[in-house]
This record gives sequence, structure tokens and C-alpha cells, in this order.
Amino acid sequence: MKLVKVSDEEAKALDPRQRIEVGTTEPEVEGQEKYIGRFECMWCGQAFRAILDTDNDTCFHFVCPNCGRHTRCD
Repeated sequence: MKLVKVSDEEAKALDPRQRIEVGTTEPEVEGQEKYIGRFECMWCGQAFRAILDTDNDTCFHFVCPNCGRHTRCD
């Protein structure tokens, strides 16, 4: 999976349902397949954890908890 920077203009068009939460703890949802990955912000280099739903192969995006900029999968 390749991560790419998203400009502020592009970020306005991203689907909020495909946004993943970063730096959070593991959700308590029974039967959900989860993968906790380590990611690095393409803008500032901040490393953080993100919880991905392995049942959903849709491209996702996230907002860095450090700089607030958007990154998405490609």
C-alpha cells in the first residue's frame, strides 16, 4: 500500500466515511477483523497507530494528529 499527500483542496472532496481514526485504542466490536498498523505522516513525519478494518478493501484517508494534514492510500 502506498500513501500519498492530499492537498487542502483535494481533502474537501474526500468521503468522511472512509476516514480512519489514528492514534486511538482498539475498538471493542465483536467479530470485527482488525489490524492495527503503524503509519507515518507524509507531511511532518509523525508516527502513529491506526486501526484498519480488514473486511473493507476501500481506500482510506486520515488526518495527522500532529499537523492536521491529510494523507490517503493510493
